[in-house]
Amino acid sequence: MVKIRLQVQDELTKNVVDTPRRSELRIVKNLGVVDLYFPAYAYLKKDWFGEFPTKSLGIAQLLTAGAIAGMPAAYLTTTCDVTKTRPQV
Repeated sequence: MVKIRLQVQDELTKNVVDTPRRSELRIVKNLGVVDLYFPAYAYLKKDWFGEFPTKSLGIAQLLTAGAIAGMPAAYLTTTCDVTKTRPQV
């Protein structure tokens, strides 16, 4: 989300005079923690692997949760990202 907002900010403010550029920190502050949260990863850690405040997970469990949460996202977005990136290059 932060990357996309940084990429499109010049297009959105092209006709506006004296518009300050947004920094990553400002965008993150505006989005808030909720929009930066990875719900699938959190769900997997808590419900599949049983992470609680008193029980932390091992590195293998964290990597597995991350891989499982990331696979559908990568599968669904790769085609669109490649289609978008090729004209940019």
